[in-house]
Amino acid sequence: MEAVPGEPGVVQLSDGRKYEIGEGHLQPVFDEQALALGTIAADQKLTFFTNLINETTGVPKGLVSCNLKKPRQIDSGTLQRIDRVGTSVVDVYGNTLTLGADMRKLLASFACDFKINKIEIAQGPVTFYPGGYGPYGMTNESDASVITNGVPNPAAQIGLEESVWVTGEGYVLNMELIASNRGWDASAVRPVTVNRAYVRTELHGFQFAAATVGGSH
Repeated sequence: MEAVPGEPGVVQLSDGRKYEIGEGHLQPVFDEQALALGTIAADQKLTFFTNLINETTGVPKGLVSCNLKKPRQIDSGTLQRIDRVGTSVVDVYGNTLTLGADMRKLLASFACDFKINKIEIAQGPVTFYPGGYGPYGMTNESDASVITNGVPNPAAQIGLEESVWVTGEGYVLNMELIASNRGWDASAVRPVTVNRAYVRTELHGFQFAAATVGGSH
């Protein structure tokens, strides 16, 4: 993205489209999915930013779970700068505390694969992409352990080499967490979790109000 000479407040993306930027604020884009208890299957996938409502009940996800209004795209009229990619395991499921052992199994089993359209943005074990907000610290559960996927501070996250800019028109967010089968290890066994858990992905950055002012696709 570049400023347009002679046009204050106007920027141009690599696709040629120009936007007039309004107010901006720190705003991550996030979504969560539920992972059933039991064996984490080889190559099992959690796909994010797609199912924004319960297909059976019609109940939409609330802001505690997701802040997109349309699948895989940010709102029209906004410009999102993505600086960091994060993943985390929510530390409770209803009245059930997510066990430290379950968190560790989830974090050790899944890899992140994030693309915008078909362009690869982030790829690797989810421990490479901490959520920045936790979980963090000691537990005194029966499976007592130290649990962390980064510290509860977004500044602790590793940023993308270069920030990515997307709008609500023409940019599709493709985020999957994929369980490794570790088939290269003949002695590997599939991890088994005790309880159902929520897994969250986050695209951290700034969001701006933006209006199209010209340019070509």
